[in-house]
Amino acid sequence: MPAWADDDITPPKVMLLSPGSINLSDGGFDYNTTDLSIGTLQLQRFHLPRVTAPGRLDADSPFFGTHMDNNFDIYVVATQKAKTQWTPQHTAPTVHIGATAMGEWYFTGTGNGNLAAQSGDAEQANLALSSGVYIYTDHDGTVYTFNSGVAAAGVLHGNLTKRIGSIQFANGLIRTFSYNGSGQLKEVADSSGYAIIFDYADTSQRVAVACGFNTSQTFVTPSSTCTGATLKVTYGYTGALLTSITDVVGKVTTLQYSLNNITCVLPPGYTTCKFDNSGYYSNPYTSTQVLGDGAVWTYSISAYEPLRDCRRPILLSHAAMAAPFNVS
Repeated sequence: MPAWADDDITPPKVMLLSPGSINLSDGGFDYNTTDLSIGTLQLQRFHLPRVTAPGRLDADSPFFGTHMDNNFDIYVVATQKAKTQWTPQHTAPTVHIGATAMGEWYFTGTGNGNLAAQSGDAEQANLALSSGVYIYTDHDGTVYTFNSGVAAAGVLHGNLTKRIGSIQFANGLIRTFSYNGSGQLKEVADSSGYAIIFDYADTSQRVAVACGFNTSQTFVTPSSTCTGATLKVTYGYTGALLTSITDVVGKVTTLQYSLNNITCVLPPGYTTCKFDNSGYYSNPYTSTQVLGDGAVWTYSISAYEPLRDCRRPILLSHAAMAAPFNVS
């Protein structure tokens, strides 16, 4: 058993979703879908709303537009904490894996070796610094090594912020991540023989095409493109918002927005919204959502509170909190 393990295990973070994909811990619309799957690799994309959860952080320089992130967005972000009467000035790194914050740690100076846990979920894992390289090991024994040469763009303290370089799973599978000159993800490759390549449309650095390859049949590198790929997903944008997704068989899903939050999801073949959130963001405390079958769901939240939801580390001194939420 690892040295950081403890018999008193912090419970895992679990998102309880309504049939309309409303996160009942914070009221956010958690639209989550798998765009591409090949072998051991899956590209999952999700929406991160903010109107109903004012404190939720955006993804850092999102690959898929405003409030739209994916499961391969893995990074450490370190913030500088000022000296207080209880603590010295220190650095607090947080590990982000896709939509979830895995914990917060603590070090002073340059830091080296295993870092001290500063959140409950950090106690069931380990974060170490070795010559400036962050190494995160989860409770299953999966080891995440972060790339010391690629900063996570769009966040504070970029010199202390790093993107994932490789993951070694407990079963021996190794997944590597390669980036372009702008620090955006270009290739995810598995030692099992599969890869996903990302093409970017323009200087906005938003993903235009994602494609999958069996590398035993097609040789690819981080400089490869999706030109000629048969297994691919294409993305269209209106401004900074993702508004259309063309899947691997050529069918199109469209998204509509208000205040940068999704108000309508129209999958292929739908003439009315599968999720109609047009009434959801109109009232911060009582909102309605209409599903594709005509069912109307009403959500009522008593007040905005500083939510500690699945996106954030659980503090050592707090249990997970949520404002009282009623659903009908």
